[in-house]
Amino acid sequence: MLNSKKVMMFSSVHVWNDTRIYYKEALSLADAGFKVYFYAIENGMELMSHPNVTVILLNESKSRLSRPLRWHYLYQAAKKTDAKFYHFHDPELLLLMPRLKKHKPQATFIYDMHENFTKDLLTKKWIPTKFLRKVAS
Repeated sequence: MLNSKKVMMFSSVHVWNDTRIYYKEALSLADAGFKVYFYAIENGMELMSHPNVTVILLNESKSRLSRPLRWHYLYQAAKKTDAKFYHFHDPELLLLMPRLKKHKPQATFIYDMHENFTKDLLTKKWIPTKFLRKVAS
């Protein structure tokens, strides 16, 4: 049975004290009585204590190739929890959603898009050509 007062928020690229995510969303949910588990990138800042927020730190990595390992870790964590709500913050984490929906059909999945992702793809230098950036966009 899923816990209707439990939220799993996660990001594979944002630091734990990101203003939009931690201060505006996680703390607001916690103050409203939800138990929030927030998986985010470690940045050397001391964690703040809040009775309804648990921050799980992920190691920062300079390599894009290590990100899929993070995604796998987050998928495994999400699969194990009894949270009712799953709050994604990165477009690449959308890859986890179809598999998680199969494991948790009663859960609610939220994708929180901070940026204009389709326009953002047009500027990504790691996508090798302008043509491929347009296709991805």
